[in-house]
Amino acid sequence: MTRPSAYPLLIVFAVLLIYGPLFHAVYGFGDDFVLFFSEQTQEHAFLSDGRPIFALSQFLFHRHTAELADLWRFRFLCGVGVAAIAVVFFEQLRRFGGDRVERAGIAIALATLPCMQTYVAQAVTWLSPFAGLAAIGAAGLTQRAGHVRTSLLKRFALILFAAFLMLVAAATYQPMLSWYWSIAFMMTLDRRFLRSREYRKWTWSVLLWGFVYFAICFLALKSFFWLTDLAPKSRIELTRNPFEKVYWFLRIQLPQALSFWWLMEVPSGLKRLLATAVAGSLILFTYVLTFARLHRMKRNQMVPRPGFWLLIGWMITSSAALVLTHVHWLV
Repeated sequence: MTRPSAYPLLIVFAVLLIYGPLFHAVYGFGDDFVLFFSEQTQEHAFLSDGRPIFALSQFLFHRHTAELADLWRFRFLCGVGVAAIAVVFFEQLRRFGGDRVERAGIAIALATLPCMQTYVAQAVTWLSPFAGLAAIGAAGLTQRAGHVRTSLLKRFALILFAAFLMLVAAATYQPMLSWYWSIAFMMTLDRRFLRSREYRKWTWSVLLWGFVYFAICFLALKSFFWLTDLAPKSRIELTRNPFEKVYWFLRIQLPQALSFWWLMEVPSGLKRLLATAVAGSLILFTYVLTFARLHRMKRNQMVPRPGFWLLIGWMITSSAALVLTHVHWLV
């Protein structure tokens, strides 16, 4: 029987094995060539995005990369970061029950989502999952700060460190701040939300502090440009007008993302698609197994039916948290 401590290592091994071809292949995307092999320094471009930590990585690592074959190191580090996120969610899924095999399967499925594939496939985005880990860590500290047994001094220290981690995430890659809301969203899906008033207050406090952290990051971003006297990029300026930013997203970003499909060549042949089919089947089987187990648990347990207004409150809270996981306002 496998010891519980071995599961995180198995998850890391599985995720790195899945992304193994990306570490072996010698290639680069368009931004990889510009940022790693351009004669011009690109630190100013990152600073204009409000990302000083990314600018520091450009100065220390990116522009000192000599060959295309060296980019695998950055993709490997990104894969480690993605695997670490999977391990975190493996532990977070404990609240929903199920055995460790099911939780490990869901965690690995999370690590193979299209957004994760995008991070690992590009060397230039190698810091992104670590920024996400900082935001997840901030959510975890905020959870601990909201515990009823936490002293006032310790609560203040936890909130302060959580705010620092959110600033680190924002200074690296602002969209990764959205990972904070993924932890809050999982709290809303916990059955305790409908059973315990104290748990609902705890969840709402985590959501409220999330808005406080975002306000701090927003003020820090504006202060950064004011102190450095740098000209922010146009997408940074869009934060002054949310309506213009929505239009910018629908008019430019969304069509640009959809146009990527025209650049993809679907591999042909049964042998090429075999690995993908096996991986997809395993992921689908994990979800089917989990939902079947949850259905059996619901049928065998007598759970009191929550009231109408409580259900409405749960729907609003969970929907808001879910939307926030897909929205970022700093870029």
